[in-house]
Order: sequence, then structure tokens, then C-alpha cells
Amino acid sequence: MKSTTSSAMSRSICPLPLPMLILIAGVVPWLAQPTLVSGMNIEVTSTSVGDPTWTNTDFHLFSAPADTFEAFIGVISSVWPLHGIGDGGTYSPHEPPYDMETADGMAANGFQDMSTFQVENISGDPLGVYILWTTIPNPGGPTGSSRDFASGPIIPNELMPIGGPAEMLHGGSVVDSAHWGVDEAEGVDGRSHVVSVFGTAAFFFPEGTELLGDYEFQLSGRDAMGNGWDHTLSFEVVPEPSTAALALIGSVFMLARRRKRA
Repeated sequence: MKSTTSSAMSRSICPLPLPMLILIAGVVPWLAQPTLVSGMNIEVTSTSVGDPTWTNTDFHLFSAPADTFEAFIGVISSVWPLHGIGDGGTYSPHEPPYDMETADGMAANGFQDMSTFQVENISGDPLGVYILWTTIPNPGGPTGSSRDFASGPIIPNELMPIGGPAEMLHGGSVVDSAHWGVDEAEGVDGRSHVVSVFGTAAFFFPEGTELLGDYEFQLSGRDAMGNGWDHTLSFEVVPEPSTAALALIGSVFMLARRRKRA
């Protein structure tokens, strides 16, 4: 089998607090060798399981306000304005391709991919970390109706549900987790694409968690046939520039004192 990368998912938005995966409809197995996919400033390692006819793609990682549910909804609805996210929102059918929909939405709102954050970016006061991706059908796969078109590439309902665990690890331990899923599309043959988000912040971590250090986001998904993907995305949280500078000055000062005494 082969390794590739892509993304999309579908469903209706759920009024849940962070951490969460929100899936908005738009849209023991053999493991292939992993593929490293470089985004703007991030890298995602993707490994296919079996022979999936869909893929997760257009991954993005950034920091934005996340201290309230309203702030969270405001961020993702600005990135995905056609998906009718939030109370009273109405989905607007739109034509493919969908593999750059999230990238375009981020650019339009000035959000930038990052792989290095400072503590304030994940503190939840008010910023949190967002991971976005899209689930889309592979080229040459099944076709049928979706809420976006009468006939075109789809992830067919027969493969639903699709989903699995999403976990944030820090220092090798899980500090936050959720489950994502794609359900059958009602009244049509399947999903044209699905956009998904995992949002997290320090107030969801175990009490006393040291925020500095390396993080790894692990996402797994399987369809009804047992085929799917495993993805890994990493980032780091580093000291504030001023803090790092003070630490350096302090170490230089101590070294100078030792030399004087010598």
C-alpha cells in the first residue's frame, strides 16, 4: 500500500467546550511506510493503514484566542465561513477542490502556521493552540451526491463512521485527548469533504504541568472497512525571549564571578 497525505471530515458542529474536535460536513492491519509532509512551517508524518480511499490533508497549526467557547467558534468560523459554524449558521454548498480551503481561510484572516510557541500561546489566557485538517476522497475513488454537488468525488456513506483518537502528548504523557468522527450524510450518497479542529490550552492539562518543552499530536482514524491513517505532528513551547535573555545574562554573570575568584 502507499502513504500519502490529505485531509477533510464532515458533521455538524457540537456545542462542546475545549478540548474538542469539531467536524463540519462539507465533505490487525498492514502499515505502509510513513511519509513526511512539510506544510508552511510544520511537518506531519502520515502513515496509511490498509488501503483507504480517503485522506486527511491541509494540516495547520497556530495560536489564537481560545479562552471561551465563543472565542473558539469565532476563530474557526472565520477560517471556514461557508460551513455555517455557530448558532443559526447555514452551510453554503461550494465546489471542489477542498484541499486548500483551510489554507485559504487562514491566509484571509492573517493566521500563520507555527511549530515554535511561547507559553502565552498555549496558556489559555487568552490564547490556545489550534490544529486543523481536512478529510477528502482520494482521486479516482467513488463518486455520487453530496450536499455540495449532485455528482462528484465523495467519501461514501458505506465507509462511515470514520474516526478515532486524537491525543496531545507532552514529555511522553497524554495531557489532552478527544475523539473525532465522521457520520453518514443524510439524504445524499456521501461526504465531499470534512473540516476538523482540535483545540487545546493549558487549563485542560493535568494540574502542575510544565508548559515548556516538546509536544506531539497523534491522530488516528479508521473507516468501517478498517482502512485509515495515522498522523503525527510536533511542536515546541520555548521560554519568552526576555526570560531566555535574562537566563543567559545570569549565566554569564556567574561565569565572570567564578573567573574573578580564580
